[in-house]
Amino acid sequence: MTIDSIVYINDDVEDVLTLAARLPGTDVQPLSQWQAKMHTVQACDVLIIDNDQNDLKASKGAVTLKAIRETQPERDVIYTSFQPSIVPEEVIRDKHVHVVKTDQLPAYLAKQFGLQLAEPAAQAQTEATTNLLITYNTVDGYAPGMYANGKLLIVSYHKDANILAKEVVEKHMKDIWGTFDFREDRDRIRSIFVYDGFNGGDKPGSLAQSIGHDARMLVHMLACRCEWERKQRLASSAYVTLSLVECGGEVSMGMIADILLGIKRPGVDYSRLPLTEAQILAGAEKFKV
Repeated sequence: MTIDSIVYINDDVEDVLTLAARLPGTDVQPLSQWQAKMHTVQACDVLIIDNDQNDLKASKGAVTLKAIRETQPERDVIYTSFQPSIVPEEVIRDKHVHVVKTDQLPAYLAKQFGLQLAEPAAQAQTEATTNLLITYNTVDGYAPGMYANGKLLIVSYHKDANILAKEVVEKHMKDIWGTFDFREDRDRIRSIFVYDGFNGGDKPGSLAQSIGHDARMLVHMLACRCEWERKQRLASSAYVTLSLVECGGEVSMGMIADILLGIKRPGVDYSRLPLTEAQILAGAEKFKV
Protein backbone atom coordinates (compact mmCIF):
# COMPACT_ATOMS: atom_id res chain seq x y z
CA MET A 1 0.00 0.00 0.00
CA THR A 2 1.34 3.43 -1.00
CA ILE A 3 0.60 6.26 1.41
CA ASP A 4 1.02 10.00 1.02
CA SER A 5 -0.73 11.46 4.07
CA ILE A 6 -0.84 10.77 7.80
CA VAL A 7 -2.97 12.47 10.44
CA TYR A 8 -1.51 12.12 13.93
CA ILE A 9 -3.88 13.02 16.77
CA ASN A 10 -1.56 13.92 19.62
CA ASP A 11 -1.53 16.80 22.12
CA ASP A 12 2.28 16.72 22.18
CA VAL A 13 2.95 18.47 18.87
CA GLU A 14 6.70 17.89 19.25
CA ASP A 15 6.09 14.16 18.74
CA VAL A 16 4.22 14.87 15.49
CA LEU A 17 6.91 17.23 14.21
CA THR A 18 9.60 14.69 15.05
CA LEU A 19 7.69 11.98 13.15
CA ALA A 20 7.32 14.30 10.16
CA ALA A 21 11.09 14.88 10.14
CA ARG A 22 11.68 11.12 10.14
CA LEU A 23 9.31 10.66 7.14
CA PRO A 24 10.43 13.41 4.74
CA GLY A 25 8.42 12.12 1.76
CA THR A 26 5.12 11.89 3.60
CA ASP A 27 2.65 14.59 4.62
CA VAL A 28 2.25 14.27 8.41
CA GLN A 29 -0.42 16.55 9.88
CA PRO A 30 -0.97 17.21 13.61
CA LEU A 31 -4.41 17.31 15.15
CA SER A 32 -5.20 17.90 18.82
CA GLN A 33 -7.44 15.52 20.75
CA TRP A 34 -10.00 18.29 21.16
CA GLN A 35 -10.03 19.09 17.43
CA ALA A 36 -10.43 15.42 16.57
CA LYS A 37 -13.43 15.05 18.89
CA MET A 38 -15.12 18.25 17.72
CA HIS A 39 -14.68 17.80 13.96
CA THR A 40 -14.68 14.98 11.42
CA VAL A 41 -11.12 13.79 10.88
CA GLN A 42 -10.03 14.75 7.38
CA ALA A 43 -9.34 12.14 4.71
CA CYS A 44 -5.90 10.59 5.03
CA ASP A 45 -4.15 7.34 4.21
CA VAL A 46 -3.16 6.58 7.81
CA LEU A 47 -4.81 7.73 11.04
CA ILE A 48 -2.76 7.63 14.24
CA ILE A 49 -4.09 8.42 17.72
CA ASP A 50 -1.87 8.86 20.76
CA ASN A 51 -3.03 7.60 24.13
CA ASP A 52 -2.25 11.00 25.75
CA GLN A 53 -2.62 9.72 29.29
CA ASN A 54 -0.46 12.27 31.06
CA ASP A 55 -0.39 13.95 34.48
CA LEU A 56 -2.29 11.06 36.13
CA LYS A 57 -5.36 11.89 34.03
CA ALA A 58 -7.54 9.54 32.00
CA SER A 59 -6.61 8.67 28.43
CA LYS A 60 -7.61 11.41 25.97
CA GLY A 61 -6.93 9.10 23.04
CA ALA A 62 -9.52 6.56 24.17
CA VAL A 63 -12.18 9.28 24.30
CA THR A 64 -11.20 10.52 20.84
CA LEU A 65 -11.33 6.99 19.41
CA LYS A 66 -14.82 6.50 20.84
CA ALA A 67 -15.98 9.73 19.17
CA ILE A 68 -14.51 8.67 15.82
CA ARG A 69 -16.17 5.27 16.08
CA GLU A 70 -19.61 6.93 16.10
CA THR A 71 -19.20 7.80 12.40
CA GLN A 72 -16.36 5.51 11.31
CA PRO A 73 -16.85 2.19 13.15
CA GLU A 74 -14.44 0.16 11.00
CA ARG A 75 -11.71 2.67 10.22
CA ASP A 76 -8.22 1.26 10.79
CA VAL A 77 -6.29 3.17 13.47
CA ILE A 78 -2.71 3.01 14.70
CA TYR A 79 -2.72 3.80 18.43
CA THR A 80 0.48 4.95 20.16
CA SER A 81 1.68 5.06 23.75
CA PHE A 82 5.08 5.17 25.42
CA GLN A 83 3.61 2.70 27.92
CA PRO A 84 1.28 0.33 25.98
CA SER A 85 0.32 -1.51 29.15
CA ILE A 86 -1.71 1.52 30.31
CA VAL A 87 -3.79 1.67 27.11
CA PRO A 88 -7.47 1.20 28.11
CA GLU A 89 -8.97 -2.23 27.54
CA GLU A 90 -11.71 -0.95 25.24
CA VAL A 91 -9.03 0.31 22.85
CA ILE A 92 -7.15 -2.99 22.88
CA ARG A 93 -10.39 -4.92 22.20
CA ASP A 94 -11.11 -2.85 19.08
CA LYS A 95 -10.21 -5.19 16.21
CA HIS A 96 -9.49 -2.24 13.92
CA VAL A 97 -6.84 -0.79 16.25
CA HIS A 98 -3.14 -1.67 16.23
CA VAL A 99 -1.20 -0.50 19.31
CA VAL A 100 2.41 0.59 18.74
CA LYS A 101 4.94 1.84 21.28
CA THR A 102 5.48 5.52 20.47
CA ASP A 103 9.24 5.39 20.04
CA GLN A 104 8.84 2.42 17.67
CA LEU A 105 6.32 4.22 15.45
CA PRO A 106 8.71 5.54 12.75
CA ALA A 107 10.25 2.10 12.19
CA TYR A 108 6.79 0.47 12.19
CA LEU A 109 5.45 2.87 9.53
CA ALA A 110 8.56 2.48 7.40
CA LYS A 111 8.30 -1.30 7.46
CA GLN A 112 4.51 -1.51 7.11
CA PHE A 113 4.18 0.94 4.22
CA GLY A 114 7.64 0.91 2.64
CA LEU A 115 8.35 4.52 3.59
CA GLN A 116 11.77 6.16 3.47
CA LEU A 117 12.96 6.74 7.04
CA ALA A 118 15.41 9.55 7.77
CA GLU A 119 17.91 9.37 10.62
CA PRO A 120 16.89 11.20 13.80
CA ALA A 121 18.04 14.80 13.87
CA ALA A 122 20.87 15.53 16.25
CA GLN A 123 19.50 17.29 19.31
CA ALA A 124 21.22 19.25 22.03
CA GLN A 125 21.14 17.04 25.08
CA THR A 126 20.17 18.44 28.47
CA GLU A 127 22.32 16.78 31.08
CA ALA A 128 20.13 14.51 33.18
CA THR A 129 21.10 15.04 36.81
CA THR A 130 18.13 14.21 39.07
CA ASN A 131 17.64 10.68 40.44
CA LEU A 132 14.33 9.78 42.13
CA LEU A 133 13.92 7.26 44.97
CA ILE A 134 10.26 6.61 45.79
CA THR A 135 8.95 4.38 48.58
CA TYR A 136 6.04 4.28 51.01
CA ASN A 137 8.50 3.29 53.77
CA THR A 138 11.68 4.95 55.04
CA VAL A 139 15.05 5.07 53.26
CA ASP A 140 17.81 3.90 55.61
CA GLY A 141 19.95 6.87 56.63
CA TYR A 142 17.93 9.49 54.75
CA ALA A 143 14.97 11.75 55.41
CA PRO A 144 12.72 12.66 52.48
CA GLY A 145 13.93 15.64 50.49
CA MET A 146 16.41 16.88 47.91
CA TYR A 147 20.14 16.12 48.20
CA ALA A 148 23.33 17.39 46.57
CA ASN A 149 21.80 20.38 44.78
CA GLY A 150 19.13 18.35 43.00
CA LYS A 151 21.16 15.21 42.32
CA LEU A 152 18.85 13.02 44.40
CA LEU A 153 15.19 13.44 45.35
CA ILE A 154 13.91 11.02 48.00
CA VAL A 155 10.14 10.68 48.27
CA SER A 156 9.49 8.51 51.33
CA TYR A 157 7.45 8.11 54.51
CA HIS A 158 8.68 8.70 58.04
CA LYS A 159 8.12 5.09 59.14
CA ASP A 160 6.89 1.69 57.95
CA ALA A 161 3.63 2.70 56.26
CA ASN A 162 1.97 -0.70 56.87
CA ILE A 163 -1.80 -0.41 56.28
CA LEU A 164 -1.36 3.23 55.17
CA ALA A 165 0.86 2.21 52.24
CA LYS A 166 -1.71 2.71 49.46
CA GLU A 167 -2.69 6.10 50.83
CA VAL A 168 0.98 7.12 51.08
CA VAL A 169 1.68 6.08 47.48
CA GLU A 170 -1.31 8.09 46.23
CA LYS A 171 0.00 11.16 48.04
CA HIS A 172 3.48 10.53 46.62
CA MET A 173 1.99 10.45 43.13
CA LYS A 174 0.31 13.83 43.59
CA ASP A 175 3.48 15.30 45.11
CA ILE A 176 5.67 14.07 42.23
CA TRP A 177 3.36 15.39 39.53
CA GLY A 178 3.22 18.66 41.46
CA THR A 179 7.02 18.82 41.45
CA PHE A 180 7.68 17.98 37.79
CA ASP A 181 6.19 19.26 34.57
CA PHE A 182 7.22 16.15 32.67
CA ARG A 183 6.95 17.78 29.25
CA GLU A 184 9.48 20.41 30.38
CA ASP A 185 11.48 18.47 32.97
CA ARG A 186 11.72 14.90 31.65
CA ASP A 187 15.19 15.50 30.21
CA ARG A 188 16.63 16.38 33.61
CA ILE A 189 15.52 13.09 35.22
CA ARG A 190 18.37 10.58 35.15
CA SER A 191 16.92 7.49 36.82
CA ILE A 192 13.94 6.41 38.92
CA PHE A 193 13.78 3.71 41.61
CA VAL A 194 10.39 2.66 43.05
CA TYR A 195 9.85 0.21 45.92
CA ASP A 196 6.96 -2.26 45.53
CA GLY A 197 6.10 -4.33 48.58
CA PHE A 198 3.02 -6.12 49.87
CA ASN A 199 0.98 -3.43 51.62
CA GLY A 200 0.97 -1.08 48.64
CA GLY A 201 -0.97 -3.53 46.47
CA ASP A 202 -0.83 -2.47 42.83
CA LYS A 203 -0.29 1.23 43.67
CA PRO A 204 3.54 1.25 43.41
CA GLY A 205 3.34 -0.62 40.11
CA SER A 206 0.84 1.91 38.80
CA LEU A 207 3.17 4.68 39.92
CA ALA A 208 6.11 3.06 38.13
CA GLN A 209 4.05 2.72 34.93
CA SER A 210 2.69 6.27 35.09
CA ILE A 211 5.97 7.97 35.83
CA GLY A 212 7.71 5.83 33.21
CA HIS A 213 5.12 6.96 30.68
CA ASP A 214 5.35 10.67 31.48
CA ALA A 215 9.14 10.70 31.91
CA ARG A 216 9.47 8.41 28.84
CA MET A 217 12.04 6.18 30.46
CA LEU A 218 12.65 2.78 31.97
CA VAL A 219 11.92 2.62 35.71
CA HIS A 220 13.75 0.40 38.21
CA MET A 221 11.22 -1.37 40.43
CA LEU A 222 12.69 -2.85 43.61
CA ALA A 223 10.37 -5.45 45.13
CA CYS A 224 10.20 -7.94 47.95
CA ARG A 225 9.16 -11.53 47.19
CA CYS A 226 5.59 -11.02 48.48
CA GLU A 227 3.11 -11.32 45.57
CA TRP A 228 6.11 -11.93 43.32
CA GLU A 229 4.00 -13.29 40.45
CA ARG A 230 1.98 -10.05 40.31
CA LYS A 231 5.20 -8.04 40.13
CA GLN A 232 6.62 -10.31 37.43
CA ARG A 233 3.46 -9.82 35.36
CA LEU A 234 3.87 -6.07 35.68
CA ALA A 235 7.53 -6.24 34.64
CA SER A 236 6.69 -8.39 31.61
CA SER A 237 3.92 -6.06 30.41
CA ALA A 238 5.36 -2.66 31.36
CA TYR A 239 8.68 -0.98 30.71
CA VAL A 240 10.14 -1.49 34.18
CA THR A 241 13.02 -3.58 35.44
CA LEU A 242 12.33 -5.84 38.43
CA SER A 243 14.89 -6.50 41.16
CA LEU A 244 14.41 -8.59 44.31
CA VAL A 245 15.18 -6.83 47.62
CA GLU A 246 14.32 -7.35 51.27
CA CYS A 247 10.81 -6.78 52.65
CA GLY A 248 10.35 -3.07 53.34
CA GLY A 249 13.18 -2.07 51.01
CA GLU A 250 14.62 0.42 53.50
CA VAL A 251 18.18 -0.96 53.50
CA SER A 252 18.45 -1.42 49.74
CA MET A 253 17.02 2.02 49.02
CA GLY A 254 19.49 3.51 51.48
CA MET A 255 22.41 1.79 49.74
CA ILE A 256 21.21 3.01 46.34
CA ALA A 257 21.04 6.56 47.71
CA ASP A 258 24.63 6.16 48.98
CA ILE A 259 25.89 5.06 45.57
CA LEU A 260 24.08 7.86 43.74
CA LEU A 261 25.65 10.40 46.10
CA GLY A 262 29.11 8.80 46.03
CA ILE A 263 28.98 7.76 49.69
CA LYS A 264 30.30 4.52 51.19
CA ARG A 265 29.23 3.97 54.80
CA PRO A 266 31.49 1.72 56.87
CA GLY A 267 30.09 -1.72 57.64
CA VAL A 268 27.52 -1.64 54.80
CA ASP A 269 27.70 -4.58 52.38
CA TYR A 270 26.83 -3.01 49.03
CA SER A 271 27.33 -6.35 47.28
CA ARG A 272 23.91 -7.38 48.65
CA LEU A 273 22.21 -5.10 46.16
CA PRO A 274 20.64 -6.82 43.11
CA LEU A 275 21.95 -3.98 40.91
CA THR A 276 25.64 -3.29 40.42
CA GLU A 277 27.11 0.12 41.09
CA ALA A 278 27.58 0.58 37.34
CA GLN A 279 23.88 -0.19 36.69
CA ILE A 280 22.75 2.27 39.37
CA LEU A 281 24.98 5.06 38.04
CA ALA A 282 24.37 4.41 34.35
CA GLY A 283 21.14 6.38 34.04
CA ALA A 284 17.93 4.87 32.70
CA GLU A 285 17.11 4.00 29.11
CA LYS A 286 15.00 6.80 27.61
CA PHE A 287 12.45 6.62 24.82
CA LYS A 288 12.12 9.19 22.04
CA VAL A 289 10.27 9.26 18.72
